[in-house]
Amino acid sequence: AATPRPHTAPVKRFLEPLGGERAAQAYRAAIECGGAVSLVLPTRSVGVATNAKHRAQLAVLDRKAGSAQDVVADGAPYVCEAIKVLALSDDQAATASSVRLPDGLDVVEAEVHVEFVSKGVDKATALRKVLGDEMLRTATVAMGDGHNDAAMLRAAHVGVATANATEAAKTAAAAVSAWTNEGLCVARELDALLGLPRRSRLQRWRDAYAEERRKYAAAHPGAANKWLHAVLSPVEWVAFLAVLRTWSRAAVWALQACVCLGTAAARPPSTLWLPPPPPA
Repeated sequence: AATPRPHTAPVKRFLEPLGGERAAQAYRAAIECGGAVSLVLPTRSVGVATNAKHRAQLAVLDRKAGSAQDVVADGAPYVCEAIKVLALSDDQAATASSVRLPDGLDVVEAEVHVEFVSKGVDKATALRKVLGDEMLRTATVAMGDGHNDAAMLRAAHVGVATANATEAAKTAAAAVSAWTNEGLCVARELDALLGLPRRSRLQRWRDAYAEERRKYAAAHPGAANKWLHAVLSPVEWVAFLAVLRTWSRAAVWALQACVCLGTAAARPPSTLWLPPPPPA
């Protein structure tokens, strides 16, 4: 639906901390819940753990978020910067209903925690502030899977919940996808909305390879690399045709060899190469 621009610096639209008093109240309420606490700061997250159970809860949150947070025994020095405060819990619904909520704060259930945020602040509010109310209501597609996505799914023109979403998200959405957020839910739903034909595995790999070649060429504009790619490109396309016609193991490995030769000179050491699809 959009062309990524990886070299463009991200723009910070708005970032509003809870504020000193509200953040302190949210932190105290989260501590009273009895589990680990995570403080979401403008540039990082800080987990507060005092025992093995708390550290295990933070590890689960890290796996779901895909990034590690700093772990400390006392989060008080970081509270003033907090944008939101997370209280980790084994029973999010019970925690959200039993927590003593200070004035000016809302509590929202999530997958493995509850979130303390400023009253009236949610994903719908954020999109409305960035896009404007009319565009949100008439020209926006939103996809989500959790309690904290419900307001956004209700506000968007088209709200789609994943197959493994919470009941709150499914109720708020206009449609429920047949796919989960662990697969290709977003890609397939956008293909369906835009009426795009479904691509084969070979086409997806070929497109990904072409995008890698484009990035390498942009990052390494040297004459040697240009000549190397120009010479090997016809060989690569012949190998692609062979894969399309025969789909043999030998053709797949011949294609992989051409790919490796064509990018070995320009490939950064940290690059993870895309493996070819397995033969049928």
